[in-house]
Amino acid sequence: MVSGGGGGAEWHGSTGGHAGGLVGGIGQSDCSDEGYSCPKSKSGGGTQISGGTAAPTVISPNSNRLIGYSGLFGMSQLDYSSNDMGGIGGNGYYSGASVNYTGSGGGGSSFISGYEGCIALNSSLDETPSPTNSPIHYSGIFFTNPIMIEGNKNMPLYYSPISRGIGNKGRGAIRITILLSQACSCNNNICLYLRFSHILYLGLIVS
Repeated sequence: MVSGGGGGAEWHGSTGGHAGGLVGGIGQSDCSDEGYSCPKSKSGGGTQISGGTAAPTVISPNSNRLIGYSGLFGMSQLDYSSNDMGGIGGNGYYSGASVNYTGSGGGGSSFISGYEGCIALNSSLDETPSPTNSPIHYSGIFFTNPIMIEGNKNMPLYYSPISRGIGNKGRGAIRITILLSQACSCNNNICLYLRFSHILYLGLIVS
């Protein structure tokens, strides 16, 4: 199971892509803080088979360059030589695209083994997508009846079992609930206590 993260954003008006889902949201950059328009600077969200598509390069009137970087498997792409990285793609199964200088990153995708629409890796030695588009992890372990909620949708919040809201801002969040079940046998008066873990991964939406 992998939970996607929302994309980062820099400058007023820029909006990072929401966390996936099967596919992360698109990050939309806004360059009005420097007095020009960059509507085509959109960072793609991660998918089940690839990182988000890089935004096209935009050159500002003062020669600053908004350079897009495609997302990657399991990590966000950065330009470590840059002294001013902009919106970074949200990490996840595949990360969203990032942008140098300013702008917005795309959201990362999520993966749950057994979830319809997910595409597992080929094997432990081959990180390419399954040639049959199998949703089941190569270990053979999978979840039954899983629920996947995108970061821009209403979801349970980690700090309360009854609270709900649109995504969880800031860092990633997880809530694990231990369920205790008691099973008694009438024949020998023996009670068995079974413990189950209900794991809830919560996606992110970054503002």
